[in-house]
Amino acid sequence: MTATTNNRDTAVAPESVEPFPKLPSLRKWGVLREYLGFVAAVQNKVSINDSDRLSANLRRHGEGFRIANPNLPKRATFLMDWIIPGHNLEFLTLNTPQLCRELYGLSTEDADFEIGKDPFLRFFLGPNTPFILQGKEHAAVRRAMTPELTQAAVERYREVSIQVLDRHLDELPLNTPVSLQEMFYQFTREVILRVIFGLEDEDREEIDSGISALSDLMNGRNASIRTLLTYFPLALFYQYFRKDREHLPRRRARRIQGPIERMDALIARQIARFRADPTIDCPGARIVAKADAAPEMWTPEILRDAFRTLLIAGHETSVTGYSFTIDLLLKNPDKLALVREEALAAATDSYAIAANNEGLRLHPPVWGVPVIPRKDVVVGGRRIHQGTWVQAMPAAIHHDPEAYPEPTRFLPERFLDKAPDRYGFMAFGTGKHRCPGISFYQLEASIVLHRIFGRLELRHHGRAERAYLAFAAFSRPALGMQVVVTDRKPADEVPCFRAKGSEDRERAARMRAPEAEDFPDDGSPRVIERETVSGAPAEVTVCPITGAQA
Repeated sequence: MTATTNNRDTAVAPESVEPFPKLPSLRKWGVLREYLGFVAAVQNKVSINDSDRLSANLRRHGEGFRIANPNLPKRATFLMDWIIPGHNLEFLTLNTPQLCRELYGLSTEDADFEIGKDPFLRFFLGPNTPFILQGKEHAAVRRAMTPELTQAAVERYREVSIQVLDRHLDELPLNTPVSLQEMFYQFTREVILRVIFGLEDEDREEIDSGISALSDLMNGRNASIRTLLTYFPLALFYQYFRKDREHLPRRRARRIQGPIERMDALIARQIARFRADPTIDCPGARIVAKADAAPEMWTPEILRDAFRTLLIAGHETSVTGYSFTIDLLLKNPDKLALVREEALAAATDSYAIAANNEGLRLHPPVWGVPVIPRKDVVVGGRRIHQGTWVQAMPAAIHHDPEAYPEPTRFLPERFLDKAPDRYGFMAFGTGKHRCPGISFYQLEASIVLHRIFGRLELRHHGRAERAYLAFAAFSRPALGMQVVVTDRKPADEVPCFRAKGSEDRERAARMRAPEAEDFPDDGSPRVIERETVSGAPAEVTVCPITGAQA
């Protein structure tokens, strides 16, 4: 185990310690081979490489290792400034919960936790997404969004999710190969539009326009390796040269800019609707009301990008989680039987939540989470140079044998009625910029497993599923999660679990990683974090998402 050094407790001069080791020359080919495997897994549905397995295998090369920079002269640093300002072209991979904890224990004065995500998120979520914003703007947006996604709040969305999912399940053909991944995209896009904007059946045209824009924006062509190697560098240089982070080169960006403009038009229509009718009660209306109460903080662009983030981030990674968890359950019939038994009893969703957490552990939706130190810092008793691209690797961290004995096995029981280690479970990120939709995903994912296995008999179709990297950052099923549905029960013959009160909400809260934040308490349950492998405090009491440290 790495000897940890908490930078907040023990002042260690960076120049007094050695940096993380470079890969020894005899092992460089081994890592090069793995990175070539990553290249083959990026936007490549034909390759046999599984990007999550490749990430997990990085642990073989140490708890942390550097790929040295090419020592560019200072006058050549502008080559990186138009992509990530201050990046020194050195890469460091961290592969353990302990090192992850120390990395995220750095202050914002010591490290930039957002700039590394900027080039990947800016074009889709917008330059003002809360995943990139810092300081007062970030706090304002986060405080507006997060109360809509608490353990207590998300229960209000359960009925909508059940109704929409049952309709999609009824439309699946029997005894014919079908992509569950594609069905999940349609389901999640419709649910997020209905929930955020309060849309009903009579708003079908508006729902369909939103689904169409999201589908066109996130399609495989925009995620292709060609787009990654041509459009992204061009767009980044275009914005750098023009000093304009809002606009894209129109002629080259039609496939991306067109769907974004349609989505922005939908957002603008809904904002106008909320302002015209203050009686509308939905998350979007409440966010607009908060924005209108503080116009000096909430620019039109910040409000627009908050909605972009809710719509895109609210569905893309969820589909990966659903798909891979179902794939793993079909490969483990004994675990599937427990999910089905729970679904038909409709008394709890504990095992479904645990199975989804285990699916996210083995197949985290995001490949890596970059951090860029603003100055030389110490993590794990090692020096990290200013400007290094530090990558905490979720799949590698999730295969730590101390945190997860038998790490390659699918064992939902390891999460049953237990909160994951917030630094050893990176499916939603960690720290202040982690995904705020943890409770919403947990609710939706348990509904998906219960309704799928409560209503359907299904089996795999075709080759074994594997992960590939879309948009160079997000894990997706390469083959679309192909199944054959052989039988289906009517929806009204299968009961649905519904949380009955604070006890059910507290049980669900105990099964997600707690994180203290200074948001007002809305009645969501408080939980105590157990002792964790990463060394996170065992006595942290928090209100999930909404409560400050007690």
